[in-house]
Amino acid sequence: MSRYSTGIENIPSLFDLASALTGFIADFTQVVFGNTQTSFTAAALEETDRGNYDPVARSWEGTGGLNYRVPLYPIPSERHTRERTRNIKILMDNCRRICVEDELPSTKEELQFWTAYRFMKYQMYLTPTCVIMPPLYVMWRMFHDRIPRPFRGRTIPVTLSLALAEQWADATYPGHQFLSTALRAKTPMGDAARAEWLRLQPIDIPYYIYAAYQFQHFFGNVPKEILFGGDIAGYCS
Repeated sequence: MSRYSTGIENIPSLFDLASALTGFIADFTQVVFGNTQTSFTAAALEETDRGNYDPVARSWEGTGGLNYRVPLYPIPSERHTRERTRNIKILMDNCRRICVEDELPSTKEELQFWTAYRFMKYQMYLTPTCVIMPPLYVMWRMFHDRIPRPFRGRTIPVTLSLALAEQWADATYPGHQFLSTALRAKTPMGDAARAEWLRLQPIDIPYYIYAAYQFQHFFGNVPKEILFGGDIAGYCS
């Protein structure tokens, strides 16, 4: 329901639309003019203590009674994570699949985080879509007669809105925050995330491969080279 009184249930008011547009302008301004203020230094770890080391199990004491083997290392800088957004998204998808399919033991908090990640992805895409599509569609219909004939029709503004929403979602994707959460975990899931980041971090993933991956992931048919531990370097070469 709208936060403002419109007299109609579940119909957003003009104030809602104005608020959403204001948020879009603020995000767009931050994306365009905020890149020069991005930090180049690596973020410091919240905890530098690795815990007690067990030489028999060759692991450190972790969270929730679990142990981990891959040592902690500094989180990459925010600038670097912005350049590796595709890599981080693949890492998050792979780690989520491992967690929800119980391939590794995890804490209750980790299970909640990885289960909710898919819905966070949907929200980060649907929010800009709902902001961009209504005004763009209305303007497209208002100036329908002045638009060149090949660009007329109801599907053009919808397609353009989806494309702009994807660009907005990529530009505002909180990759540094997600990656920090995954790499700092002192659990087997943290081991998986750190090992996966060592595999994905140096790879430049072409756009056409990532675009195909999005469809493959949606239909559950991801190539084995992109899945956890696969030879993604050879796949992208």
